[in-house]
Amino acid sequence: LPRRPRRLWTSTKKCTRTMPDAPIRLRVMTEKACLGYILYDPTIFDAMRLILGESPDVFTDSQHKDIYRAMLDCHQSGKPLDGISVLGAMREPNAVYLGSLTDYENTQSPYHAPQRAKEVADWHRGDLVSKIASAAIQDASTGKLGHQQLARMMGELSRLTQEAKISDVESIGQVLPEVIRDIEQRRKEENQFIGVPTGMPN
Repeated sequence: LPRRPRRLWTSTKKCTRTMPDAPIRLRVMTEKACLGYILYDPTIFDAMRLILGESPDVFTDSQHKDIYRAMLDCHQSGKPLDGISVLGAMREPNAVYLGSLTDYENTQSPYHAPQRAKEVADWHRGDLVSKIASAAIQDASTGKLGHQQLARMMGELSRLTQEAKISDVESIGQVLPEVIRDIEQRRKEENQFIGVPTGMPN
Protein backbone atom coordinates (compact mmCIF):
# COMPACT_ATOMS: atom_id res chain seq x y z
CA LEU A 1 0.00 0.00 0.00
CA PRO A 2 1.25 3.53 -0.68
CA ARG A 3 2.51 5.44 2.32
CA ARG A 4 0.26 8.08 3.79
CA PRO A 5 1.56 11.61 3.16
CA ARG A 6 3.39 13.10 6.10
CA ARG A 7 1.30 15.59 8.05
CA LEU A 8 2.84 19.03 8.36
CA TRP A 9 0.42 20.31 10.98
CA THR A 10 -1.53 19.25 14.03
CA SER A 11 -5.04 20.00 15.15
CA THR A 12 -3.83 22.56 17.65
CA LYS A 13 -1.21 24.51 15.79
CA LYS A 14 0.61 24.51 12.51
CA CYS A 15 3.92 22.71 12.43
CA THR A 16 6.86 25.05 11.79
CA ARG A 17 9.06 22.23 10.50
CA THR A 18 9.45 22.42 6.73
CA MET A 19 10.36 19.53 4.48
CA PRO A 20 13.60 19.99 2.49
CA ASP A 21 13.42 20.57 -1.22
CA ALA A 22 13.39 17.47 -3.41
CA PRO A 23 16.97 17.98 -4.78
CA ILE A 24 18.32 18.44 -1.26
CA ARG A 25 16.47 15.36 -0.06
CA LEU A 26 17.94 13.38 -2.95
CA ARG A 27 21.45 14.53 -2.08
CA VAL A 28 21.02 13.63 1.58
CA MET A 29 19.63 10.18 0.75
CA THR A 30 22.46 9.55 -1.72
CA GLU A 31 25.02 10.59 0.89
CA LYS A 32 23.36 8.28 3.39
CA ALA A 33 23.56 5.41 0.92
CA CYS A 34 27.30 6.01 0.33
CA LEU A 35 28.08 5.85 4.03
CA GLY A 36 25.81 2.83 4.46
CA TYR A 37 27.64 0.97 1.70
CA ILE A 38 30.97 1.55 3.45
CA LEU A 39 29.69 0.36 6.83
CA TYR A 40 28.05 -2.65 5.16
CA ASP A 41 31.24 -3.61 3.31
CA PRO A 42 34.35 -1.73 4.55
CA THR A 43 36.48 -3.34 1.83
CA ILE A 44 35.13 -0.81 -0.68
CA PHE A 45 36.36 2.19 1.34
CA ASP A 46 39.52 2.73 -0.71
CA ALA A 47 37.53 2.77 -3.95
CA MET A 48 34.91 5.10 -2.47
CA ARG A 49 37.59 7.39 -1.02
CA LEU A 50 39.22 7.68 -4.43
CA ILE A 51 35.94 9.08 -5.78
CA LEU A 52 34.78 11.11 -2.76
CA GLY A 53 38.18 12.56 -1.91
CA GLU A 54 39.84 13.28 1.42
CA SER A 55 37.58 16.11 2.61
CA PRO A 56 34.36 15.63 4.61
CA ASP A 57 33.05 18.79 2.92
CA VAL A 58 32.05 16.64 -0.06
CA PHE A 59 28.93 15.88 2.02
CA THR A 60 26.24 18.49 2.67
CA ASP A 61 24.68 17.03 5.84
CA SER A 62 26.59 17.85 9.03
CA GLN A 63 26.14 14.34 10.45
CA HIS A 64 27.42 12.82 7.22
CA LYS A 65 30.48 15.08 7.34
CA ASP A 66 31.16 13.94 10.89
CA ILE A 67 30.76 10.26 9.96
CA TYR A 68 33.00 10.49 6.88
CA ARG A 69 35.61 12.41 8.89
CA ALA A 70 35.52 9.61 11.47
CA MET A 71 35.91 7.00 8.72
CA LEU A 72 38.95 8.81 7.35
CA ASP A 73 40.47 9.01 10.84
CA CYS A 74 39.84 5.30 11.48
CA HIS A 75 41.35 4.36 8.14
CA GLN A 76 44.41 6.50 8.73
CA SER A 77 44.99 5.07 12.21
CA GLY A 78 44.46 1.49 11.06
CA LYS A 79 41.23 0.93 12.98
CA PRO A 80 38.45 -1.22 11.48
CA LEU A 81 35.65 0.62 9.74
CA ASP A 82 32.92 -0.87 11.89
CA GLY A 83 30.16 0.89 13.76
CA ILE A 84 31.95 0.90 17.12
CA SER A 85 35.21 2.37 15.80
CA VAL A 86 33.47 4.98 13.65
CA LEU A 87 31.16 5.95 16.50
CA GLY A 88 34.14 6.41 18.81
CA ALA A 89 35.90 8.65 16.29
CA MET A 90 32.90 10.92 15.70
CA ARG A 91 32.91 14.41 17.20
CA GLU A 92 29.17 14.26 17.90
CA PRO A 93 28.35 10.54 18.25
CA ASN A 94 24.85 9.46 17.26
CA ALA A 95 24.57 5.69 17.55
CA VAL A 96 20.95 5.54 16.40
CA TYR A 97 21.59 7.44 13.18
CA LEU A 98 24.83 5.61 12.49
CA GLY A 99 23.03 2.29 12.88
CA SER A 100 20.29 3.40 10.50
CA LEU A 101 22.82 3.79 7.67
CA THR A 102 22.98 0.04 7.16
CA ASP A 103 19.21 -0.37 6.89
CA TYR A 104 18.08 -2.52 4.00
CA GLU A 105 16.88 0.37 1.87
CA ASN A 106 20.31 2.00 2.06
CA THR A 107 22.38 -1.06 1.13
CA GLN A 108 20.06 -3.17 -1.02
CA SER A 109 22.03 -2.38 -4.21
CA PRO A 110 25.72 -2.35 -3.20
CA TYR A 111 26.92 -2.59 -6.79
CA HIS A 112 25.68 0.99 -7.26
CA ALA A 113 28.08 2.28 -4.57
CA PRO A 114 30.66 3.84 -6.96
CA GLN A 115 27.94 5.56 -8.96
CA ARG A 116 26.35 6.99 -5.81
CA ALA A 117 29.76 8.24 -4.66
CA LYS A 118 30.30 9.91 -8.04
CA GLU A 119 26.93 11.66 -7.75
CA VAL A 120 27.90 13.03 -4.32
CA ALA A 121 31.29 14.20 -5.63
CA ASP A 122 29.73 15.76 -8.74
CA TRP A 123 27.21 17.70 -6.66
CA HIS A 124 30.03 19.01 -4.50
CA ARG A 125 32.07 20.06 -7.55
CA GLY A 126 28.98 21.78 -8.92
CA ASP A 127 28.70 23.78 -5.71
CA LEU A 128 32.35 24.82 -5.98
CA VAL A 129 31.94 25.85 -9.62
CA SER A 130 28.91 27.95 -8.68
CA LYS A 131 30.92 29.70 -5.96
CA ILE A 132 33.76 30.41 -8.37
CA ALA A 133 31.34 31.79 -10.96
CA SER A 134 29.59 33.97 -8.38
CA ALA A 135 32.91 35.35 -7.16
CA ALA A 136 33.96 36.09 -10.76
CA ILE A 137 30.72 37.93 -11.49
CA GLN A 138 31.01 39.95 -8.28
CA ASP A 139 34.66 40.87 -8.94
CA ALA A 140 33.85 41.79 -12.55
CA SER A 141 30.99 44.04 -11.49
CA THR A 142 33.25 45.93 -9.06
CA GLY A 143 36.22 46.07 -11.44
CA LYS A 144 38.40 43.85 -9.22
CA LEU A 145 38.77 40.94 -11.65
CA GLY A 146 42.43 41.16 -12.58
CA HIS A 147 44.73 38.74 -14.35
CA GLN A 148 45.83 37.04 -11.11
CA GLN A 149 42.29 36.44 -9.91
CA LEU A 150 41.27 35.14 -13.32
CA ALA A 151 44.28 32.79 -13.49
CA ARG A 152 43.51 31.47 -10.00
CA MET A 153 39.87 30.81 -10.91
CA MET A 154 40.83 29.08 -14.15
CA GLY A 155 43.29 26.91 -12.25
CA GLU A 156 40.62 25.90 -9.76
CA LEU A 157 38.19 25.07 -12.56
CA SER A 158 40.88 22.99 -14.29
CA ARG A 159 41.51 21.07 -11.07
CA LEU A 160 37.81 20.33 -10.64
CA THR A 161 37.57 19.15 -14.25
CA GLN A 162 40.52 16.80 -13.73
CA GLU A 163 38.93 15.39 -10.58
CA ALA A 164 35.72 14.73 -12.49
CA LYS A 165 37.65 12.77 -15.12
CA ILE A 166 39.42 10.68 -12.47
CA SER A 167 36.17 9.75 -10.72
CA ASP A 168 34.27 9.03 -13.94
CA VAL A 169 32.99 5.51 -13.26
CA GLU A 170 30.25 3.20 -14.39
CA SER A 171 28.31 1.11 -11.91
CA ILE A 172 28.59 -2.64 -12.21
CA GLY A 173 24.87 -2.66 -12.95
CA GLN A 174 25.61 -0.85 -16.21
CA VAL A 175 28.29 -3.24 -17.44
CA LEU A 176 27.19 -6.53 -15.88
CA PRO A 177 24.59 -7.53 -18.55
CA GLU A 178 27.25 -7.49 -21.27
CA VAL A 179 29.66 -9.40 -19.03
CA ILE A 180 27.03 -12.03 -18.27
CA ARG A 181 26.34 -12.50 -21.98
CA ASP A 182 30.06 -12.95 -22.58
CA ILE A 183 30.28 -15.49 -19.74
CA GLU A 184 27.37 -17.46 -21.12
CA GLN A 185 28.88 -17.49 -24.61
CA ARG A 186 32.25 -18.69 -23.28
CA ARG A 187 30.56 -21.33 -21.15
CA LYS A 188 28.79 -22.74 -24.17
CA GLU A 189 31.93 -22.72 -26.30
CA GLU A 190 34.39 -24.04 -23.72
CA ASN A 191 31.95 -26.14 -21.69
CA GLN A 192 33.18 -24.84 -18.36
CA PHE A 193 31.95 -22.42 -15.72
CA ILE A 194 33.38 -18.92 -15.84
CA GLY A 195 32.72 -16.24 -13.24
CA VAL A 196 33.34 -12.53 -12.88
CA PRO A 197 34.82 -10.93 -9.74
CA THR A 198 32.51 -8.25 -8.40
CA GLY A 199 34.43 -7.20 -5.29
CA MET A 200 31.36 -7.94 -3.17
CA PRO A 201 31.32 -10.59 -0.42
CA ASN A 202 27.86 -11.81 -1.38
